[in-house]
Amino acid sequence: MIYAALLAFAAAPSPTSEGTAFFEAKVRPVLIRHCYECHSEDARKARKLRGGLLLDSRRGIREGGDSGPALVPGKSADSLIVKAMRGHTSQMPPKGKLGDDLIADIARWVDLGAPDPRDGAVLIAKRNIDLDAGKRFWSLRPLHVTTPPNVKNNSWIRTPIDRFILSQIEARGLFPAAPLAKEKLLRRVTFDLTGLPPTPEEIKTFMHDTSPDAYPRLIDRLLASDRYGERWGRHWLDIARFAESGGYEFDGDRPGAYHYRDFIIKALNADMPFDEFVRLQLAGDELKPGDLTATSATGFLVAGPYPGQTTAKTLEPIRYDHLDDMISTIGTGLLGLSLGCARCHEHKYDPIPQQDYYRLIANLARTDSTRRQMDPDPEAFRQRKAAFDTAHAPFVTARDRFAKEQLPAKVAQWLAQQPKSAATWLTLDTINVAPQPKTLTLTGRTSLKGLTAIRLEGPGVHDATFNVTAAPLTGNPVAVKLKPVRDGVALAETPLSRVRVAISTQSLPSVDAPSVPQLQSEIATRIAAKDMLGTLNWFRVVDADADKVLSALEASAKNEPKPPAVEVFAATSGRGGDVHYLIRGETEKKNGVARPGFAQVLMSTPEEAARWHRNGKEAPTPRVALALWITDANHGAGHLLARVMVNRLWQHHFGKGIVRTPNDFGAQGDAPTHPELLDWLASELIAGGWKLKRIHKLLVSSAVYLQSGEVSATASKTDPRNLFWSFVPARRLEAEAIRDSLLAVGGSIDAKMFGVGTLDENSTRRSVYLTVKRTRLIPMLQAFDAPEAIQSVGERSVTTTTTQALAMMNSPFVRRQAELLAARVKSERPEASVEAAYLYALGRRPSEGETQRMTGMIRRLIDETKTPAAAMVDFCQVLLCVNEFITID
Repeated sequence: MIYAALLAFAAAPSPTSEGTAFFEAKVRPVLIRHCYECHSEDARKARKLRGGLLLDSRRGIREGGDSGPALVPGKSADSLIVKAMRGHTSQMPPKGKLGDDLIADIARWVDLGAPDPRDGAVLIAKRNIDLDAGKRFWSLRPLHVTTPPNVKNNSWIRTPIDRFILSQIEARGLFPAAPLAKEKLLRRVTFDLTGLPPTPEEIKTFMHDTSPDAYPRLIDRLLASDRYGERWGRHWLDIARFAESGGYEFDGDRPGAYHYRDFIIKALNADMPFDEFVRLQLAGDELKPGDLTATSATGFLVAGPYPGQTTAKTLEPIRYDHLDDMISTIGTGLLGLSLGCARCHEHKYDPIPQQDYYRLIANLARTDSTRRQMDPDPEAFRQRKAAFDTAHAPFVTARDRFAKEQLPAKVAQWLAQQPKSAATWLTLDTINVAPQPKTLTLTGRTSLKGLTAIRLEGPGVHDATFNVTAAPLTGNPVAVKLKPVRDGVALAETPLSRVRVAISTQSLPSVDAPSVPQLQSEIATRIAAKDMLGTLNWFRVVDADADKVLSALEASAKNEPKPPAVEVFAATSGRGGDVHYLIRGETEKKNGVARPGFAQVLMSTPEEAARWHRNGKEAPTPRVALALWITDANHGAGHLLARVMVNRLWQHHFGKGIVRTPNDFGAQGDAPTHPELLDWLASELIAGGWKLKRIHKLLVSSAVYLQSGEVSATASKTDPRNLFWSFVPARRLEAEAIRDSLLAVGGSIDAKMFGVGTLDENSTRRSVYLTVKRTRLIPMLQAFDAPEAIQSVGERSVTTTTTQALAMMNSPFVRRQAELLAARVKSERPEASVEAAYLYALGRRPSEGETQRMTGMIRRLIDETKTPAAAMVDFCQVLLCVNEFITID
């Protein structure tokens, strides 16, 4: 841990009374008079602080500002403060150079060791990060796999895990706890893997199954259940700080965010390799463009809170905050490292230079959130489209055959029958068209005399009724004739954006639409171009056979399926600009452009970064490169990723992790209690293709897991924190599991999976499908310590409060489940009802004493004017309020 130690201030002469007196007489007055205006705490408060340098305290002058330490005790020639006063760097103070005698006093003071009585703070020099030492730290070094150790009590061993644990138990003179009772084991493993209690039928089946493989088969059944993904998906959503709104004062909704939750559940149920699971969450949209599942996975990056309003002034700071949220979540959630702590300075404890922080967020420079419309089931659409194409093909064939075999002769015959010339129409200049729902008022002018007909053309015109209000051509009403243009032709070839009026002076003008000369011209043009399909579209106006063929084709085309579109809230690669190194993390103080890179301590050499930026024939995007680096167990951060994840699995099965700070594998976190076991499990995860279910089965099959919670007197004295796992302590269920258990025992739980969630706290859906709105969290879940989804949560708080008891006793939701449970266990004999209720609620039969007490309570309630049904409801609610209901032994 060499790299993590804070470096003590370099040895310097101790302050003496002479030196202190010199400071007070000669130095402090100069600083006050000439420096404090720009370099003091008061200047900071007034927003006048320059260069980040504080000269009004001992710590401030030693630590220095943006340019580094202001002085080197004992070496005035090397001290920035003396150089600045002498004008060797920038001129300080800026109003004018100090007198030579004052500068000489400052230099002498520095040479004396800069004795400074202003405060007694411990002096901390800026860290020099030793990356080589950092690479030897337990969590950052490569995996070191050892053979499971020998133990004395080999009969206790069920898996290699047990050897690592038992060797430590034996070394401390402890003994494993007795095995857990079979029915309690069923309840423990069922809750651990599915988050729901076992049903009475499942209890009966397991208790009567005496075959050696009864428990392994139970594990396989639970891991294969869809409920497994819902249970462990909720654990992961804590890590991802998942919510379906933006937070802050506006807390705008994110309607498509639920797709990320659905991705997590589906991926876990399918036992997707964990490295792929991570890669998709970092760069799924770029690894598999257009794929809804992969795109949804990137909701991980943008799940954090984001302000609902931005201004030109706040846009850049918010952008850097957004990038910080992403990399901080990647750090704590995936790597167990507080990467965000290097935003403003070198990491205080871990080997993460500030430069590495900005290189890491540079991989995310173009990343932003988006609301994208996508097909939720492309394969289903492809199948529907293929079926349509098959059904539509005969109509296309019929059209093509007609155009090839019949159309040429029909067109030739029709052209031969047309007169040499045809009466023509003159289109009026439209002066005014005022459309109404059923009325068109038309005003036009013409110089023609002897008007005999009016023609109206326009899109969707089907009514030929005219009311002539002014026709100053003759004293008689004008005759009106109309044959509207067929919609198919007009829309296909000559769409009109306005109504047109044409008039004619011919005695018998042609009223065929769109007009014989126009048809002749259009058809001739398309025949010359050998465009038979275009010819057919025009010819259908005058030929019933052509129209029949095309009408059938059009009717079939109306059945063509369109891909359904759903909104997905996910990450996208936008047009974000460069990421700059920021002095003290302040956007106004840029210090060069940061290029995409990785944490040096998790690479063999800095040059190795090219491995992920030049992967394969085509250079991947920076975000893809980041995903490849994090999951590369041989050269990148994959070994740390594996350690962190197996620790999370252990934590949720045993209550605490092998590393008891699951989001901090750095120097400030706890060291592993069993480092060899941690590395062995991480190696097993990688060697097994990153499959999580395999590790689950190893853990819950171990003799360690099968222990009861009985604590021996020796263990209580020598291992009170249970660091060495000589027993498995009882655990309280999480908020969602408590609520789901209520629904399960009441028989009202809705098994529907996926889709849009709900804010209705009385909903019967599993709690993982309740909408997480940051400013409107479900009260019951809050009471039992559900997180606020502001940042990655590796381990929830577990509290015991009166609010929890009141919620269970007074909640209408709990009362409703008690009513439903009472109906399920209704019997003529109270003893039978009590036994059935215990099986549903607690997973076991009541003892004789419990049966007597509970039946006695029911009878007393009946005697107190309660009906038998109401008394049974009261009993069931009491049972739901006992501590055992919300606890796993």
